Amino acid sequence: MAKAAPEPTELKGVTAFIENISGEWMYTIPELDARGMSESREDAKNAVRAIVSIVVPDVGISFKYSSDEQDLGALYAQQVAGSQNTVTIEKSSYMEPLLSRLRSHLFRNGFRFRKYDMRYPGPPDIMLPKYRIMVFVDPCLWHDRSACKRKAFPPEALRIWQDEHAGQWKKMQEDRQRLTDEGWIVLSYWECRFCDNRRREKRLRSFLLDVRRAARGSAQ
Repeated sequence: MAKAAPEPTELKGVTAFIENISGEWMYTIPELDARGMSESREDAKNAVRAIVSIVVPDVGISFKYSSDEQDLGALYAQQVAGSQNTVTIEKSSYMEPLLSRLRSHLFRNGFRFRKYDMRYPGPPDIMLPKYRIMVFVDPCLWHDRSACKRKAFPPEALRIWQDEHAGQWKKMQEDRQRLTDEGWIVLSYWECRFCDNRRREKRLRSFLLDVRRAARGSAQ
């Protein structure tokens, strides 16, 4: 369940996204659920300042700018990997450190697996043939970001990206349902579940528990 948005009086600051979409300037303030259109970037900034001054007058504003010419997939990959790393938009490139932690955790606890088995759709990030378990870790670009730790993406550009890739997401879900119908146990997670350093060990233990439960279920 997503957490309720904080009351304006609880905010220490707000983020305003200023986007140039097809030549039009759009602004969004997620914390205040406010959005609109302006004729120029400066007009959009002034509109944001006016809204914030009325709703939360003593709160600072962090402006983020973008345009629909940006490659959102590449931007996401760079954010996940960190600015000091060179990555491609292939998930096996930018998400490999996280997947390596999950695989190492399984290996240390006695599980043996395959990775990226190209005989299956996805392909699965982790596959445990002995127990007929497949694990998929999905990039956060696919979901509603309101409950996500990775919130640094322009909302309108993200909506356009998701609309453009809706067919791909639907096919992914159909492929996983087919795997389930064929007797595989499919475990799916959002990438952000494991990105909070404060909760990482707890989430790794929870992940291991999920796999153990699934393994016991497959043996019955």
